[in-house]
Amino acid sequence: MKTSLAALTALGLAAAPSVVAQQGVDSVTIIPGAQYGKSALYTAFMGEGHRDLWTTPFRVEVADLQTLAGGLTPFRVGGGTTTQTLHLRGADGRRYVMRSVDKHPQVLAEELVGTPVERILQDQISSFHPTAALIVPPLLEAVGVLHAVPKLVVIPDDPVLGEFRDQFANLLALYEERPDDGPDGTAGFAGSERIEGSDEFFELLERDPKHSVDARELLKSRLVDILIGDRDRSKNNYLWARFDNPLGGSIWRPIPRDRDQALVEFDGVLKKLYRTVDPRLLDFDPEYSDVVGLTRNAWDIDRTLLVSLSREEWDATVREVQSRITNQVIQVGVSRLPHEHRSKFGSFLEDALIQRRDRLHEATNDFYRLIFEYADVHATDEAETVLIDGQGTTVAVRLYVGPPNGSPRFSRVFQADETREVRIYLHGDDDVAVIRGDRESIHVRIVGGGGRDEMADSTTSGAGRNTLYDGGRSSTFTSTARTTIVRSSPRRPLYWWDDVRTRDFGRTSVPAPAVAFDKHRGLVLGYGMRHDKYAFAKVPNSSATEWQVAWAFGAAQPELSARQFVRDMAAGVDFSMEAIWSGLDVIGFFGFGNEVDAPQASGFYEVDQKLLTLSVTAEIGDEDRWVLGAGPVFRYASTDTAGASRFFALTRPYGSGGFGQLGALAYFSADGADRPLHPSGGYRTRVHARVFPGLLGLDRGSFGALGAEVIGYVSPPASNPTLAVRLAGEKTLGATPFYEAAFIGGSTTVRGLREHRYAGDGSLLMNAELRAGLGQFLFVLPMDFGVFGLFDVGRVYLDGESSSEWHTGMGGGIWLTPFLVSTTVRASWARSEGRSAFYVGLGHLF
Repeated sequence: MKTSLAALTALGLAAAPSVVAQQGVDSVTIIPGAQYGKSALYTAFMGEGHRDLWTTPFRVEVADLQTLAGGLTPFRVGGGTTTQTLHLRGADGRRYVMRSVDKHPQVLAEELVGTPVERILQDQISSFHPTAALIVPPLLEAVGVLHAVPKLVVIPDDPVLGEFRDQFANLLALYEERPDDGPDGTAGFAGSERIEGSDEFFELLERDPKHSVDARELLKSRLVDILIGDRDRSKNNYLWARFDNPLGGSIWRPIPRDRDQALVEFDGVLKKLYRTVDPRLLDFDPEYSDVVGLTRNAWDIDRTLLVSLSREEWDATVREVQSRITNQVIQVGVSRLPHEHRSKFGSFLEDALIQRRDRLHEATNDFYRLIFEYADVHATDEAETVLIDGQGTTVAVRLYVGPPNGSPRFSRVFQADETREVRIYLHGDDDVAVIRGDRESIHVRIVGGGGRDEMADSTTSGAGRNTLYDGGRSSTFTSTARTTIVRSSPRRPLYWWDDVRTRDFGRTSVPAPAVAFDKHRGLVLGYGMRHDKYAFAKVPNSSATEWQVAWAFGAAQPELSARQFVRDMAAGVDFSMEAIWSGLDVIGFFGFGNEVDAPQASGFYEVDQKLLTLSVTAEIGDEDRWVLGAGPVFRYASTDTAGASRFFALTRPYGSGGFGQLGALAYFSADGADRPLHPSGGYRTRVHARVFPGLLGLDRGSFGALGAEVIGYVSPPASNPTLAVRLAGEKTLGATPFYEAAFIGGSTTVRGLREHRYAGDGSLLMNAELRAGLGQFLFVLPMDFGVFGLFDVGRVYLDGESSSEWHTGMGGGIWLTPFLVSTTVRASWARSEGRSAFYVGLGHLF
């Protein structure tokens, strides 16, 4: 669907606010969002979305505030991150809302107001379907899910609006009843006893076992979400209605609401590219795409409340929804769209919904795996007993209030072909958990809560593992050889509830492109992937696999790299394995010594080297504060000695040609800086060592190196400016190949000098920078910026050489930190020994 700019011009580009809807006027013609009409080139990159619907005029009823619900009185403004919502009381004693159809994203910070970022976010509202909410009530009605019935209206310019008149007059809105408790003790919405929001509802579930949820009805609601491509079912998009449970206590039924993101169309080149990072950028289609992206915003709800359903109940519910949402029901839903929208979109929508309904089981199989592959079972804050019985490939979990008498409040059998882990959270009070029987698989984890818990594992055979967690000093454990006891109580990450994006199950994959350019290698293009896996109590991930392939067009050489990282592989130790083959390394070699001359042009001293590095590293520590690591390393260097016109071919230092080495490395680093990006106080330090014994034909015996650096930051009370000082040194031991020498010169040591200008068997240097932040300016994003002056001094030492020369570099530069970007771009100029150099990089040098 393409938008005609000429047609919009002819219509005067009448946006919604230009409509004047006086009280007493029956209806008006309105364009929901004329501002979303864009050129074909723009939409190719930024997406067509539903621009055609946003820019199509249609006739809409004007709400009569005097007669609706016996008369409506506004009393407050609400809404989420995009919607303006007017709350009203009706003379009939019930509550109502009018929610804006056009959205106005609340930018993340005041610094983004008025920037291109705000305008881009606003434009992406065109990806939403402006009238999608109208089709949903017949679908929910067919499957028996509680819901309000929205109606499209224009809010009149009426004095009744009072203080809200300026904000809401003439606004296109969806008008519906806001589910609430009934007035004066009468029944509430749909005959309910009580209505609660998600926060209060989940607190009740955790506090009191007499409360339960209608899981099958919730699943029906979620199946409708999947059918219509509604990705935004977070906690704010649900209310919960309480009814008497015939079996005792209360049962709560879901009330889904706010259908802003049904039928979303996140298309266009840029969004398709970004979808590889965030799969929630969906594109509604007759075929299902990524179920992870479609369901992720509701994982806290789904993985907590749907876990009680058996596979048989799940499949029966899917079949029921498919049978109840008939073609006629879909047609009725589509018929509620404005005529102008039906004529453009209705036929496609009907066909797409029918196809998606017929293939619903495909999507829901993936949805089922998201819940049950790593299943979460929650007790309450009452004293409870959990019995876990394993047999063969199954684990039966039964949860009782108090002693295990009568009927359990939770009972389910987990199958090994569906479930890898069952995680049971006991929560508060004194609980008892008993694991019995023998099973072949399924890892059972039990996490204690705040009381005095008793955990007993009598498993003696089978492959299934059990891990018991409790940090309470008075809690007790009975274990076998198959039990792991952890004296802590990990907290389950709530993906969106607490605005925390950590995961503890599943995996993600994101692309890792790369581009670079310099005069030696020419244009370098690379592509790779990063695959992360997530597991229980491992933050931010349990493992990561990275690979990248790059090609330098100027040097006509490749670079290949791969890395595997495993967190807490054994006894709190992290392991990583890395392999790098590079044909792109161009280093400088000017000879050994602190005063060696280099009268020729730079190219005379360049060395073309191909390098293979294989390493395995074990690490312990806290990534943010300190790390200790060690492991074996293998290197093979192949250095070109054929170019007789170069200094290297004439001198042929030790390490020329093919050179292999096998050894070990170790390092320790500590970070005591007060801030990661722009430290104004504190310190950082790193110590490293490497040793290569006389193996693989090292005809001159073993060699190694020791090195250290210490960085300090000092600032006045206002934290600006900051003096940053770095002291670093290295000492090589034994007969060292030339490329392992202690070097100074270049972007990381003494700036202004040529790269690797001086080589020796020892080095010592100091870098100092005085950094001053100057403020902020706007360039697409707000940019913090500042300047810095630099002074470097260093030298190398060589056995047998007597030198008192120190090499200095002086200069300065600027730094920029784009808002919401966790790195700094720096550019600097330095001069040393009659030579100037310009540097660009990410982050401060130290």
